[in-house]
Amino acid sequence: MPPNKTHLQDQIDLLLQRHLILLDQYTHLRAHLSRLQSSTFQDLARANFSAPRGQRFGKDQYDERMRASRRVRLRGGEPVEFCVVRTEDDDGYEEEKDAGDGKGGDDTKREEDTQRQNKRGEDGKGGRDGNGREDLKEEKNTEGGEDEKGTAEDANDAENGEDKTPRSRNPPNDPLRWFGLLTPTPLRAAQGHATQTVEEVIPRLASVMAEMQHVEIEVRRARKRRAKAEAKAEAEAKTGEDSGRGLN
Repeated sequence: MPPNKTHLQDQIDLLLQRHLILLDQYTHLRAHLSRLQSSTFQDLARANFSAPRGQRFGKDQYDERMRASRRVRLRGGEPVEFCVVRTEDDDGYEEEKDAGDGKGGDDTKREEDTQRQNKRGEDGKGGRDGNGREDLKEEKNTEGGEDEKGTAEDANDAENGEDKTPRSRNPPNDPLRWFGLLTPTPLRAAQGHATQTVEEVIPRLASVMAEMQHVEIEVRRARKRRAKAEAKAEAEAKTGEDSGRGLN
């Protein structure tokens, strides 16, 4: 077998080995998911069995207070990786991202102010004609007026009791509070199983499936390259045989 074909075959073997490992992980994750879902519904049934007469825990108690407490975030790359984050953590990430984007504008403004000051210094070079001193004086008066104006606005805001600091968003309420303060233990256990399913198992399962699809695509591409290499090797061998017969 030619060296190129040997290298392609080794690459295909490694990809198939990786696919088998991912398939094993996928099988274990599916089994874990099934166990968690069974535990969730069993605990929910226990909570409903021990609930007072006329009360039932389920989707009938959902109302407009219902908000998403988790969000799905995709991490770019090939293959894509899935992760689930809390809503309040995701909001903080977006605020930090927006603040980082705004730093560029502050740096640009600072550079423009520096260039403007340098230009004024060149126009009033030496201070002999008096223009430089007048410009500096006007600039100082302007800055002083802006500082006084800002101090006055801050004082007015303090008197009115207004605070310009951004208020933190209220985190989403715990859904267990909809059913009263003293929630049964089986209901809390059902919530714990469901949270583990959403935060850990499902994102990992989706990531493994995406990686398996990516490996399958790479295997098909490697097999096509191997087929082309084999066809090329056969064509070269046939050409060599024809040349040998012509010489004889």
